[in-house]
Amino acid sequence: MTMKLSTVLLLVLCLGSGLPAQEAAPAKAADPPKPCEGTLKLDGKTYKLEHVLIYETKAFDEEAIAVLLSEKAIPIDKLKKSLTEGNGSDDSLFLFQPHVKVTFTPGGKSQFCNAWADNFSLSVSGTKLTGEFEIKEGRITGKTALANDDDGGSKGTFAATFSAPLLVFPRKAPPTKPAEPKPPGKPDEKPKAAAGEAINVHDLPLPKDATQVEYKKIVQQLTCRSATDHKGVAKFLTEQLAAQGWRAAGSDLVGPVSAILRRERGEAELTLFVKPDGTGSKVTVMTKGLSWEPKKPAPKEE
Repeated sequence: MTMKLSTVLLLVLCLGSGLPAQEAAPAKAADPPKPCEGTLKLDGKTYKLEHVLIYETKAFDEEAIAVLLSEKAIPIDKLKKSLTEGNGSDDSLFLFQPHVKVTFTPGGKSQFCNAWADNFSLSVSGTKLTGEFEIKEGRITGKTALANDDDGGSKGTFAATFSAPLLVFPRKAPPTKPAEPKPPGKPDEKPKAAAGEAINVHDLPLPKDATQVEYKKIVQQLTCRSATDHKGVAKFLTEQLAAQGWRAAGSDLVGPVSAILRRERGEAELTLFVKPDGTGSKVTVMTKGLSWEPKKPAPKEE
């Protein structure tokens, strides 16, 4: 009996002293932000954007930052190769998976965007595209979105948030050649123009019945529509480009719902997308290395 009373007394003293029975659990750290969360709606279909790469690039020979959002994992080796060989430009990167690429100024202002999914592409610039980001300790966090056009001209929208480290890839240094000695008394000659500089975008072939022709200089793209089906247009453009000296850069992809052609001539490159549009077709030509200066009319013969 004495032992029981002693045990009870000791328990009462411990409780009365205010000593905690156990230490409080440490506060749980907040979960880091997800690299990417967003959706892309293109041509009536919806895709989740769950992967992102953010990297330094060039846009029209100006430094820029690209935010590449995708439904699937992005092949970083393919991106690195494109940027290295392109001396900072990713123009040779083609992803055949649902994705959006938003190009920003280094200060964080969105400039233009390109999207692709299931053989449907979209290129937009202007007030309907919004985006912003901040850089902190080498990590870029921000958001971007594309709203529908009021006139129904755009068939795609997207909205996403992103947070990922800024990737910087090495650039391929141009080869250096030793200067050749100039012959005495020979005046300085102007350097020869690159092969692509002699090609004007207005010289590219168009379908014979082309309508709604638009030359979009800011994104270096040409679009038009034709009453001919996409396979007929693809065949016509293939023949006309060959006659102008353009060579195929890889195999042509001509299927039941679209055609994709890649051509090169000197330093100039073309990627042509031809897809059904009602009973006819729509042509989108992405260009690189062409002149966009308006052509002057030929002088009339007297």
